[in-house]
Amino acid sequence: MCYPFSVPARRRVIFRLISLSGGMTKRDEQTGYGMATGSEIKPYLLVFHGSSDPRYQAAVAELMFGIAARLNAPLVKAAFLEGYPMNPGNGMETQITEFAAVAAQKGYTRINILPVFLHPGVHVMEDIPKQVAQAEAEILLQAKAKGELPVKIHLEPYIGQHTGAIAPLLAQQIMAEPPATAWILIAHGSRREGGNQSVEDVAQKLTQLINPGNGMKMTPIEICTAYWSVAPSLEERLAKLVAAGHRQVGILPYFLFPGGITEAIARRAEELSHTHGVSIITVNPPRLGMVIGNWSFVPGP
Repeated sequence: MCYPFSVPARRRVIFRLISLSGGMTKRDEQTGYGMATGSEIKPYLLVFHGSSDPRYQAAVAELMFGIAARLNAPLVKAAFLEGYPMNPGNGMETQITEFAAVAAQKGYTRINILPVFLHPGVHVMEDIPKQVAQAEAEILLQAKAKGELPVKIHLEPYIGQHTGAIAPLLAQQIMAEPPATAWILIAHGSRREGGNQSVEDVAQKLTQLINPGNGMKMTPIEICTAYWSVAPSLEERLAKLVAAGHRQVGILPYFLFPGGITEAIARRAEELSHTHGVSIITVNPPRLGMVIGNWSFVPGP
Protein backbone atom coordinates (compact mmCIF):
# COMPACT_ATOMS: atom_id res chain seq x y z
CA MET A 1 0.00 0.00 0.00
CA CYS A 2 0.90 3.68 -0.17
CA TYR A 3 0.54 6.01 2.78
CA PRO A 4 0.09 9.73 2.10
CA PHE A 5 0.71 12.12 4.97
CA SER A 6 -2.36 12.92 7.05
CA VAL A 7 -1.45 13.93 10.62
CA PRO A 8 1.14 16.52 11.78
CA ALA A 9 4.01 14.90 13.61
CA ARG A 10 7.14 17.09 13.43
CA ARG A 11 7.42 17.44 17.19
CA ARG A 12 7.31 13.68 17.58
CA VAL A 13 9.99 13.21 14.91
CA ILE A 14 12.41 15.43 16.78
CA PHE A 15 11.78 13.68 20.08
CA ARG A 16 12.12 10.17 18.73
CA LEU A 17 15.28 10.83 16.74
CA ILE A 18 16.98 12.62 19.61
CA SER A 19 16.08 9.83 22.01
CA LEU A 20 17.48 7.25 19.61
CA SER A 21 20.70 9.08 18.90
CA GLY A 22 21.30 9.69 22.58
CA GLY A 23 20.41 6.22 23.75
CA MET A 24 17.77 5.29 26.31
CA THR A 25 18.20 4.81 30.01
CA LYS A 26 14.82 3.26 30.79
CA ARG A 27 12.25 1.11 29.09
CA ASP A 28 10.74 2.80 26.04
CA GLU A 29 6.98 3.08 26.50
CA GLN A 30 6.15 2.37 22.85
CA THR A 31 8.55 -0.44 22.05
CA GLY A 32 8.99 -2.31 25.31
CA TYR A 33 12.75 -2.07 24.92
CA GLY A 34 14.96 -0.28 27.39
CA MET A 35 18.19 -0.43 29.31
CA ALA A 36 18.08 -3.53 31.47
CA THR A 37 19.69 -3.49 34.87
CA GLY A 38 22.29 -6.06 35.76
CA SER A 39 19.79 -8.08 37.77
CA GLU A 40 17.47 -8.33 34.75
CA ILE A 41 20.04 -9.76 32.36
CA LYS A 42 19.33 -13.38 31.49
CA PRO A 43 20.85 -15.80 29.00
CA TYR A 44 19.72 -14.96 25.46
CA LEU A 45 19.66 -17.18 22.42
CA LEU A 46 19.18 -15.06 19.29
CA VAL A 47 17.63 -17.03 16.43
CA PHE A 48 18.60 -16.01 12.89
CA HIS A 49 17.52 -17.43 9.57
CA GLY A 50 21.10 -18.14 8.57
CA SER A 51 22.96 -17.68 5.30
CA SER A 52 26.09 -18.94 3.60
CA ASP A 53 26.88 -15.35 2.51
CA PRO A 54 30.12 -14.30 4.28
CA ARG A 55 28.75 -10.77 4.69
CA TYR A 56 25.76 -12.10 6.58
CA GLN A 57 27.96 -14.21 8.82
CA ALA A 58 30.28 -11.28 9.51
CA ALA A 59 27.32 -9.03 10.35
CA VAL A 60 25.90 -11.60 12.78
CA ALA A 61 29.28 -12.04 14.46
CA GLU A 62 29.69 -8.27 14.82
CA LEU A 63 26.20 -7.96 16.22
CA MET A 64 26.68 -10.72 18.77
CA PHE A 65 29.97 -9.22 19.95
CA GLY A 66 28.37 -5.80 20.33
CA ILE A 67 25.40 -7.12 22.28
CA ALA A 68 27.55 -9.11 24.69
CA ALA A 69 29.80 -6.09 25.29
CA ARG A 70 26.92 -3.62 25.65
CA LEU A 71 24.96 -5.75 28.08
CA ASN A 72 27.97 -7.21 29.83
CA ALA A 73 25.85 -10.31 29.42
CA PRO A 74 27.24 -13.55 30.76
CA LEU A 75 25.61 -15.73 28.13
CA VAL A 76 24.49 -14.56 24.67
CA LYS A 77 24.64 -16.85 21.66
CA ALA A 78 23.35 -17.07 18.09
CA ALA A 79 21.36 -19.97 16.67
CA PHE A 80 20.41 -20.58 13.04
CA LEU A 81 17.50 -22.23 11.31
CA GLU A 82 19.44 -23.06 8.15
CA GLY A 83 22.23 -22.13 5.80
CA TYR A 84 24.98 -21.56 8.32
CA PRO A 85 28.11 -23.71 8.04
CA MET A 86 29.05 -23.31 11.71
CA ASN A 87 26.19 -25.67 12.58
CA PRO A 88 26.25 -28.50 9.99
CA GLY A 89 23.51 -30.99 10.80
CA ASN A 90 22.81 -29.18 14.05
CA GLY A 91 19.10 -28.46 14.06
CA MET A 92 17.29 -25.72 15.93
CA GLU A 93 16.04 -28.07 18.63
CA THR A 94 19.57 -29.28 19.35
CA GLN A 95 20.95 -25.75 19.46
CA ILE A 96 18.31 -24.79 22.04
CA THR A 97 18.87 -27.81 24.26
CA GLU A 98 22.64 -27.34 24.18
CA PHE A 99 22.26 -23.67 25.10
CA ALA A 100 19.91 -24.58 27.96
CA ALA A 101 22.44 -27.10 29.25
CA VAL A 102 25.18 -24.47 29.31
CA ALA A 103 22.84 -22.03 31.07
CA ALA A 104 21.97 -24.65 33.69
CA GLN A 105 25.64 -25.32 34.36
CA LYS A 106 26.07 -21.62 35.06
CA GLY A 107 23.19 -21.64 37.53
CA TYR A 108 20.44 -20.13 35.39
CA THR A 109 16.88 -21.43 35.56
CA ARG A 110 15.55 -19.74 32.43
CA ILE A 111 16.69 -18.81 28.95
CA ASN A 112 15.18 -16.26 26.60
CA ILE A 113 14.90 -16.89 22.88
CA LEU A 114 14.68 -13.89 20.55
CA PRO A 115 13.73 -14.46 16.88
CA VAL A 116 15.76 -11.98 14.82
CA PHE A 117 13.24 -11.69 11.99
CA LEU A 118 11.37 -8.76 10.46
CA HIS A 119 8.23 -10.62 9.34
CA PRO A 120 5.76 -12.88 11.20
CA GLY A 121 6.10 -15.46 8.46
CA VAL A 122 6.25 -19.25 8.60
CA HIS A 123 9.60 -19.34 10.40
CA VAL A 124 8.43 -17.03 13.20
CA MET A 125 4.87 -18.25 13.60
CA GLU A 126 5.34 -21.96 12.98
CA ASP A 127 8.90 -23.28 12.71
CA ILE A 128 10.49 -21.60 15.73
CA PRO A 129 7.59 -22.28 18.17
CA LYS A 130 7.58 -25.91 17.04
CA GLN A 131 11.32 -26.26 17.63
CA VAL A 132 11.03 -24.55 21.01
CA ALA A 133 8.26 -26.96 22.07
CA GLN A 134 10.37 -29.95 21.00
CA ALA A 135 13.38 -28.58 22.86
CA GLU A 136 11.29 -28.03 26.00
CA ALA A 137 10.18 -31.66 25.89
CA GLU A 138 13.76 -32.86 25.53
CA ILE A 139 15.01 -30.56 28.32
CA LEU A 140 12.28 -31.91 30.61
CA LEU A 141 13.27 -35.50 29.89
CA GLN A 142 16.93 -34.78 30.55
CA ALA A 143 16.13 -32.95 33.79
CA LYS A 144 13.94 -35.80 35.06
CA ALA A 145 16.69 -38.31 34.31
CA LYS A 146 19.07 -36.24 36.44
CA GLY A 147 16.54 -35.47 39.16
CA GLU A 148 16.82 -31.73 38.46
CA LEU A 149 14.42 -28.93 37.66
CA PRO A 150 14.26 -28.17 33.92
CA VAL A 151 15.46 -24.87 32.53
CA LYS A 152 12.46 -22.81 31.44
CA ILE A 153 12.27 -21.24 27.99
CA HIS A 154 10.72 -17.84 27.31
CA LEU A 155 10.11 -17.08 23.63
CA GLU A 156 10.34 -13.33 23.00
CA PRO A 157 8.41 -11.48 20.24
CA TYR A 158 10.29 -11.28 16.94
CA ILE A 159 12.15 -7.98 16.58
CA GLY A 160 10.15 -6.84 13.54
CA GLN A 161 7.13 -6.55 15.80
CA HIS A 162 8.72 -3.51 17.45
CA THR A 163 7.87 -1.10 14.64
CA GLY A 164 8.01 1.85 17.01
CA ALA A 165 11.74 1.20 17.44
CA ILE A 166 12.51 0.41 13.81
CA ALA A 167 10.63 3.21 12.03
CA PRO A 168 12.74 6.05 13.51
CA LEU A 169 15.93 4.32 12.34
CA LEU A 170 14.54 4.19 8.80
CA ALA A 171 13.39 7.80 9.07
CA GLN A 172 16.91 8.87 9.93
CA GLN A 173 18.17 7.12 6.81
CA ILE A 174 15.57 8.75 4.54
CA MET A 175 16.08 12.23 5.97
CA ALA A 176 19.83 11.98 5.28
CA GLU A 177 19.27 11.28 1.57
CA PRO A 178 18.60 13.71 -1.33
CA PRO A 179 14.97 14.84 -1.62
CA ALA A 180 12.41 12.47 -3.13
CA THR A 181 8.63 12.88 -3.43
CA ALA A 182 7.99 9.21 -2.70
CA TRP A 183 9.82 6.29 -1.10
CA ILE A 184 9.33 2.58 -1.63
CA LEU A 185 9.99 0.40 1.39
CA ILE A 186 10.80 -2.97 -0.17
CA ALA A 187 10.88 -6.09 1.99
CA HIS A 188 11.28 -9.78 1.25
CA GLY A 189 7.60 -10.48 1.87
CA SER A 190 5.71 -13.48 3.17
CA ARG A 191 2.89 -15.54 1.67
CA ARG A 192 1.52 -16.32 5.10
CA GLU A 193 -1.69 -14.48 5.94
CA GLY A 194 -0.79 -11.39 7.96
CA GLY A 195 2.89 -12.02 7.34
CA ASN A 196 3.52 -8.55 5.92
CA GLN A 197 1.52 -6.48 8.38
CA SER A 198 4.57 -5.38 10.34
CA VAL A 199 6.03 -3.89 7.13
CA GLU A 200 2.81 -1.99 6.49
CA ASP A 201 2.89 -0.72 10.08
CA VAL A 202 6.46 0.54 9.61
CA ALA A 203 5.44 2.34 6.41
CA GLN A 204 2.56 4.06 8.17
CA LYS A 205 4.82 5.22 10.99
CA LEU A 206 7.44 6.41 8.50
CA THR A 207 4.85 8.57 6.77
CA GLN A 208 4.19 10.44 9.99
CA LEU A 209 7.84 10.67 11.02
CA ILE A 210 9.30 12.16 7.84
CA ASN A 211 6.51 14.59 6.92
CA PRO A 212 6.22 18.10 8.40
CA GLY A 213 3.34 19.32 10.50
CA ASN A 214 0.93 22.11 9.64
CA GLY A 215 2.44 25.48 8.87
CA MET A 216 5.47 24.10 7.01
CA LYS A 217 5.02 24.48 3.26
CA MET A 218 6.66 21.34 2.01
CA THR A 219 5.37 18.70 -0.37
CA PRO A 220 4.32 15.64 1.61
CA ILE A 221 6.40 12.55 0.99
CA GLU A 222 4.50 9.39 0.13
CA ILE A 223 5.63 6.06 1.56
CA CYS A 224 4.73 2.86 -0.32
CA THR A 225 5.46 -0.78 0.30
CA ALA A 226 6.66 -3.39 -2.19
CA TYR A 227 7.90 -6.95 -1.85
CA TRP A 228 10.61 -9.04 -3.45
CA SER A 229 8.83 -12.41 -3.34
CA VAL A 230 5.13 -11.46 -3.37
CA ALA A 231 2.93 -8.75 -4.88
CA PRO A 232 3.03 -5.83 -5.18
CA SER A 233 6.47 -5.97 -6.77
CA LEU A 234 8.96 -3.15 -7.07
CA GLU A 235 8.12 -2.84 -10.76
CA GLU A 236 4.37 -2.56 -10.07
CA ARG A 237 4.77 -0.02 -7.31
CA LEU A 238 7.19 2.18 -9.23
CA ALA A 239 4.96 2.17 -12.33
CA LYS A 240 2.03 3.47 -10.29
CA LEU A 241 4.13 6.19 -8.70
CA VAL A 242 5.45 7.33 -12.08
CA ALA A 243 1.90 7.36 -13.45
CA ALA A 244 0.91 9.56 -10.50
CA GLY A 245 3.56 12.09 -11.50
CA HIS A 246 6.49 11.25 -9.24
CA ARG A 247 9.92 11.86 -10.81
CA GLN A 248 12.18 11.50 -7.77
CA VAL A 249 11.64 8.20 -6.01
CA GLY A 250 13.68 6.62 -3.23
CA ILE A 251 14.00 2.89 -2.62
CA LEU A 252 14.79 1.65 0.88
CA PRO A 253 15.44 -2.10 1.29
CA TYR A 254 13.91 -3.44 4.49
CA PHE A 255 16.30 -6.24 5.38
CA LEU A 256 18.31 -7.12 8.46
CA PHE A 257 21.63 -7.23 6.64
CA PRO A 258 22.89 -6.44 3.10
CA GLY A 259 23.32 -9.40 0.79
CA GLY A 260 22.43 -10.90 -2.55
CA ILE A 261 18.81 -9.70 -2.58
CA THR A 262 19.68 -6.11 -1.70
CA GLU A 263 22.26 -6.11 -4.48
CA ALA A 264 19.64 -7.42 -6.91
CA ILE A 265 17.25 -4.67 -5.79
CA ALA A 266 19.88 -2.02 -6.53
CA ARG A 267 20.52 -3.44 -9.99
CA ARG A 268 16.81 -3.63 -10.78
CA ALA A 269 16.26 -0.07 -9.55
CA GLU A 270 18.93 1.20 -11.95
CA GLU A 271 17.24 -0.61 -14.84
CA LEU A 272 13.83 0.80 -13.90
CA SER A 273 15.28 4.29 -13.68
CA HIS A 274 16.25 4.11 -17.36
CA THR A 275 12.97 2.45 -18.33
CA HIS A 276 10.78 5.12 -16.76
CA GLY A 277 13.12 8.07 -17.21
CA VAL A 278 12.99 9.02 -13.53
CA SER A 279 15.54 9.66 -10.82
CA ILE A 280 15.74 6.78 -8.35
CA ILE A 281 17.67 6.96 -5.09
CA THR A 282 18.62 3.49 -3.88
CA VAL A 283 20.17 3.46 -0.44
CA ASN A 284 22.01 0.72 1.33
CA PRO A 285 19.78 -0.98 3.89
CA PRO A 286 20.36 0.31 7.40
CA ARG A 287 21.89 -2.21 9.76
CA LEU A 288 18.52 -3.21 11.13
CA GLY A 289 20.14 -6.10 12.90
CA MET A 290 21.71 -3.47 15.11
CA VAL A 291 18.29 -2.44 16.45
CA ILE A 292 18.66 -5.22 18.99
CA GLY A 293 22.04 -3.81 19.97
CA ASN A 294 20.60 -0.33 20.59
CA TRP A 295 18.16 -1.59 23.20
CA SER A 296 18.98 -3.97 26.01
CA PHE A 297 16.59 -6.85 26.46
CA VAL A 298 13.97 -6.71 29.17
CA PRO A 299 13.06 -10.31 30.01
CA GLY A 300 9.46 -11.32 29.62
CA PRO A 301 7.30 -12.80 32.35
